[in-house]
Amino acid sequence: HPANDLEGVEALLQEAVRLGPHDLLPAESLAAFYERMRRFDDARAVLDAFVNSLAQTTQSLDESQRAELRARALLRLGEICSVAMMNSEQALSVLQALLQGEPQPPPALRREARFRVAQELFAQERYGEARAAVDALIRDASGTPTAEYNIEAALQPNEVDLRMAAGSEELARYHHYLGRVLEKQGEEAAAQRAYRRAIDLMPAFTPPVVALARHALRQGDRAQADLLLRDALAQLSAPATRQDGDSREESLQLRRAISRLLAPRDPP
Repeated sequence: HPANDLEGVEALLQEAVRLGPHDLLPAESLAAFYERMRRFDDARAVLDAFVNSLAQTTQSLDESQRAELRARALLRLGEICSVAMMNSEQALSVLQALLQGEPQPPPALRREARFRVAQELFAQERYGEARAAVDALIRDASGTPTAEYNIEAALQPNEVDLRMAAGSEELARYHHYLGRVLEKQGEEAAAQRAYRRAIDLMPAFTPPVVALARHALRQGDRAQADLLLRDALAQLSAPATRQDGDSREESLQLRRAISRLLAPRDPP
């Protein structure tokens, strides 16, 4: 169909959904089409219908397949609510329904949903709840308490033990986000420890490096800021570092941070 034949594109996607009612790709594609058209209610209806169809199907989907498809569809719906619609309340409601409903999502998708819950709480300036959510997620995913941050967040008795599968990159994201929450709560020292823990886990991870460099500059320590940024850039440039799109983007972000943060305040 020509690029401007929107009705034709919509019809093709609707037919794909009809032919594959339990295939997530056509439903996601139709929802993305409606998202681009800013027809958000239609996008939500498509994904809601897909989730409902999973509960009613008599096809040969086992419980684990049903759980994964349901989780991915609701994560995508939460993303549309949060990013496209800029409605954090709706996004949080979708994510909570994902976590509380059945079948339960696989461990990695459950962690992702819990992390997004923390992000939505942060967006709503509910920093205490966001802090408890990230802390519990770190403890579940790593088995390591965060007493070093002086955080006391009781795990719910029905929380699943997810510590077996989380990798260092994933844990680095959690520690970085905890640092952001702690900064908002005015706990600078604890935030710096969280950022450093993120860097320990993933030395070239840009956001905590930039956060520590900004802190160093606020303290008047330009040399430390320079060291942090250039060390992370060296890590990205090392032969062992994978040179995929993500690492190239990280390198670009660091170079921009170096230019922005370390530029002379009063150029000649």
